[in-house]
Formats: sequence, structure tokens, C-alpha cells
Amino acid sequence: MFYTHSYPIEKHTQPKNPVFMRVCGYAKIHFRSHKRVNKNTEQLSIYAVAISPPAERKSEVIRFIIAPFLNYQNTYNSKNKVAISQSKADYKSLRAALNRAESKIDGTKEKDDLLMKAQVAYDSFEPKHALTLMADDTTSEALITLMADNGECILIASGEGGVFSNMKGRYKSGGDEIEIYLKGHSGDYISVHRKSREPEELHSPAISMAICVQPYVIHKIVMDDENTGKGLTGRIVFAYPAARAGTRKAISDTQPIHKKYDSVIFYTLEKIIAMDETKTLILSDEAKKYAEEYFNISEKRIEDGLEKAKSWNGKAFGLFIRIAGLFHAFQCYEDEQEPAKIPINEATARNAAIVTECLAEHSYKVFAGEDERNNDAIYLLRRITKYGQRQVAKQKMWQGTKSKFRTMERLNEILNFLEERGYLRVEKNSTGGRPADYIKVNPALLGDRPPQ
Repeated sequence: MFYTHSYPIEKHTQPKNPVFMRVCGYAKIHFRSHKRVNKNTEQLSIYAVAISPPAERKSEVIRFIIAPFLNYQNTYNSKNKVAISQSKADYKSLRAALNRAESKIDGTKEKDDLLMKAQVAYDSFEPKHALTLMADDTTSEALITLMADNGECILIASGEGGVFSNMKGRYKSGGDEIEIYLKGHSGDYISVHRKSREPEELHSPAISMAICVQPYVIHKIVMDDENTGKGLTGRIVFAYPAARAGTRKAISDTQPIHKKYDSVIFYTLEKIIAMDETKTLILSDEAKKYAEEYFNISEKRIEDGLEKAKSWNGKAFGLFIRIAGLFHAFQCYEDEQEPAKIPINEATARNAAIVTECLAEHSYKVFAGEDERNNDAIYLLRRITKYGQRQVAKQKMWQGTKSKFRTMERLNEILNFLEERGYLRVEKNSTGGRPADYIKVNPALLGDRPPQ
């Protein structure tokens, strides 16, 4: 969800606050949006992946996204340079004092008290680290350390797909490193204990991603049954826009908005990094009612969608809540209000649903792969068998599938495709009035077998 002028959205228009959509690559864990429908919570991190072939300016988009994060990170570290250096020195001094106390243990109470005092001072010390908002190529253990030192959250931003190789264990022989990415999306507790390092705990880890990759990279991810089985692909927000190479202009007609974007992100980072507690966002009564209606829409896609997209569709409602929370938070900051003190309104929820439905279209394109027609045919066969009838009026079938096929021409194309393969026939029936088209279903498709 980090669209810019280089990545137009097909079929749907953007909501009223497109600038706020572009900041979804990073969200502090302190913002949580309450999923009232099933009494659950969603943290606001987003795994956003844009898919585009070479020469589509992916690196330019990533530079555009990360610029204010780098600016804030450098500004913060420059202002706190002395305090960070002093903290490092204090830590080394406490560590040395503890080592000296340990080396002088002789069983006497005096030395035991000195050791206890040194241990308590060391354990209670809270170091001040240099701020790190982003990561790219890192192992899971290094990622956990970075998050532990930076408020338990991180943005992974890259114009390449190396993070997915890291998930599969590029730096680890004999296993993958996907768990941190699964829990970093859901906010589940992580505890790491290794002999060679001190224990680390993340109570509410939050990873956000802004990744641009080429189509073949995402194809490998989607086709990997392990990724699907563990729920990784269901957590990714896909954007699969039409390629623009060959039709681009030397000078874009689109009004640049990077100054507005930079200022919004910088201001928001100042607010959220200063927080010291988790805050919960809630839906207004009107937004809650709309969310219950939208839940049924997203839930229906689980049955009607592609097999490999079930995980994504199953998490679509949670994505809707996250987007609503992000829209609400940024709007409140622009209005100089505290997001947790104001319920998410219905208009914001409806805008979030528009974006989620748009992303559902993009996810279908990803999961359908190159053979979209074959997947559409499987979908139509599933609908036909669900009726369980030997013949179905084509108009009735159109009414039940037009949200999927959009045009009657597309439905006819898939019906012809299935007819050529013997699954059905489309014939005109006359019942005394104007002849109507009916879909005659092959009995074998319904489980009926011809007599032997």
C-alpha cells in the first residue's frame, strides 16, 4: 500500500486521502485497532509488496518511501549523539564492574554484597541506542536485536526481494527463518534464548514492509506450499499494476506530493516515537455496524476465491481494520488530535473497505498466476456445482457471478472455454415466451454416472 505516480491502481479509484495510503509502510505498535466483530485486535503493521517487471522505476519508488524515515532517523541520532555515546560508555563501565566483582568472589559477605550491587546496577541499566527505523538484508536474529533496541518495531524496505530469501533461511543451514515475520505481523510474543548471547524478548513485535519485486520472485513465493501453509502469503498486501514502460513520459503530468508526504511522515514519527505505552483505537457505533456488514463480504470471498487465495481472503477483514486504523491515525495527526481519544468514524471505515476491495483484485491477479482463464473456469464450475441442478439459466448465473466477471463478455468467454472441454452446453430454451439461454450441465460433473 505505497502507491505513487509510478504505480497507478487499476479498476478502482483511490480514497480521499491518498497521501495517507503511502505511509502505510511503517506503523508503530502503539497503535492498535480493536476488531469488535469477533473481539480481537489488529496491530497496524502492513506487509506491502508491489509487483512490477524491470524498468518500472521500483528503486525510485522505494527511495521516495524511505526518504522521510532516513531524514528522521538521522535527525534523531544527531540530536542524541552525546547521550547515546554516554550510554555506551556507562554500559561498558557497568559490565566491567560486574566482571571485577565476579572475579573477586571469595565467599565472604562483603564480596557477595559487592557482586549483588554490581549485578543489580547492570541489570537495571536501560541503554540508549541509536535509532534504527529500517532494515533490508538481515538475519532473523539480527532483526530481533534491532527490534528489541528500537521499540520492538522495524520497517523493511527494498527494491529487491532479498527478504523472502532470508525467510527461507539464506543465512541459516537446515531451516527457515520465517517465524519472526509471521509474529511480526500478528504481534505475538517472541522469546529468544541462545547460549552465545543474552536472552531477548519482544512482547508486541511489529514489522512493516515496503517491497518492490519482479513477477518471477512473487510467483516463487506464492507457489511455495510451505509459505501458504504457514500463512505468509495471506499476510502480504499485493499491488500488481499494469506495466508502464513504453508509454511513459519524460516529464510526468502528475503533481509531485513528496514534500507533503515527507512532512506528514516526519511529524508522525515525532509523535509515535515519543509514546511510552500501547494505545488502542476503537470503532464508533456506526463504523462497527458497517464493519459487521463488510465482514460478510470479505468472508464470502473465502468460498468463492481461488484455493491458494483462501489464506489472504481469510485475513482480508483484519486488513480492512488495519487500513481503517491507519487512515484514522494519520487524519487525527493532521488535525492535531489524539487518535486514541476519537473513535474511527464510518466514513473512514468505508474508505478502508474501498482500498481493501481494490487490493483483493490485485491479490486475485497474483494468485491466479499466468493462467487466469483456467482459474476463472474453476471458480465458475464451483458455482455451477453449488446449484446442484442439471440446467441453470444463464441470466441467473450472471446475477450470481457478475461481481466476479464484471462483464457478460467475460462470462461468455469462460462458458465457451468450459463447453469446449465438455463440462457443459449453452442452449436456448423456449417456454412459450422469448427464448432464453440455459447452461446444461454434464451429469458427471454433478456426480451422476451413465448406466453401464
